Amino acid sequence: MRKAIGWEKNFFGNRTYLQFALKVSDSKYVKPIVEKSIKAIVGFHVATENGMIYPTDDPTPVFKLPDDFKSLNDACNYMYSHHTRPFNKALASIGTNSDTVVLNISHAASDARYFSHLLEILKSNDDFAAPRMIESVDSAFSKEIDSYKSELPVFNAVNPKLSRIYQKETKYTTMDNTSHLTTAVSDCQNIKCYNKKTKLLHHFSENLWSSVILSASAFSGNLSKIGVGTYIDLRQFIKNPGLQHCNIISSVLVSADVTKDTTLGEFMMRLRSCFDEKMKNKEAFGYLKAMQVNGTKHASTMPGICIDLSSIGPLKIGGPIKDVCFGLLQKGDRSQATCSYINYTVTDGMNSRLVGRIRHSPFSLSDRDAELYVRSVHYALENFTPDIKCGRALDELIEFQSQIQKSFPKQIS
Repeated sequence: MRKAIGWEKNFFGNRTYLQFALKVSDSKYVKPIVEKSIKAIVGFHVATENGMIYPTDDPTPVFKLPDDFKSLNDACNYMYSHHTRPFNKALASIGTNSDTVVLNISHAASDARYFSHLLEILKSNDDFAAPRMIESVDSAFSKEIDSYKSELPVFNAVNPKLSRIYQKETKYTTMDNTSHLTTAVSDCQNIKCYNKKTKLLHHFSENLWSSVILSASAFSGNLSKIGVGTYIDLRQFIKNPGLQHCNIISSVLVSADVTKDTTLGEFMMRLRSCFDEKMKNKEAFGYLKAMQVNGTKHASTMPGICIDLSSIGPLKIGGPIKDVCFGLLQKGDRSQATCSYINYTVTDGMNSRLVGRIRHSPFSLSDRDAELYVRSVHYALENFTPDIKCGRALDELIEFQSQIQKSFPKQIS
């Protein structure tokens, strides 16, 4: 038993959970995937109450899900809404129907990259046993956090340097207290940085940073605030990462000066330089220290919605697993100050698709505005080359958003 500390405490108050749905090729694979998941995922074997995290030996129920979901995303939403277990029982739940397994795990016991590692475990023939306790990122990097002496970074939600979305479709916000996910999908071959020889996305981070920043800037039509919070997988700094390392992330602000005459290639190089400098200066550990010192301060009075992004990387399907879907849902006002662009690629070795999902509060950013944003990001990824000037790219995105708005159904009075 231990106290919840630092970063992980943020994910209990707002019931932030990550969902992972796996569709199998035959119903005979459902049971073995369930059994391996329960063995390997520590979230099934720990619980929390009164600020303490402790092991639990309670048996894990397997919830029965309907068979008529139209999509894996619907299965993820259903699992979160109907089968999120109380914190004092466990930090994870699992459900199945005839061809799908859905995991629903507290963000305190999982992060985006956790699921890419988990997928490889579920596809393997090896046997894995979950540890008895999760190790907090604050514990794993306590020395690095304590030794950080520079100015503490500002929490993303209140960082004035982040690009912000100034809403257009404000009539369509709703009072729903659960975050929404709005999705766009691109064939990887249609993305400009796709290399046909290697079948990989080259310099994808730089292209993604510039695309989300320009897409957010298109809402206001100017390039005044240029920056995006970027979540970092810190497992790369652990000598032997294991199943106890469930939420091992931090964030850095990636920003750069830009004018309308700056080429996209120059802009991307500046963003990369900024990121490399922040990592060299260990600012990711500074962000964790700032969370310990200042907590997560949310500013509902700041205009606009700040942007951040999280990249899961490739999810390689195959064998018994036909398809996968990743989701992130949360309740409460903590989802109002930011919107996150979460992305991953799904590949079967022959074809790959990029899935981009905007996690947003429908109270502050309508589904329509979220659609404008996510489709703009994918438009930029599919159409802009390094030689285009940022001013022209911005104008194209403004026009693109205008055309989408015209296609929306008229409001019914």
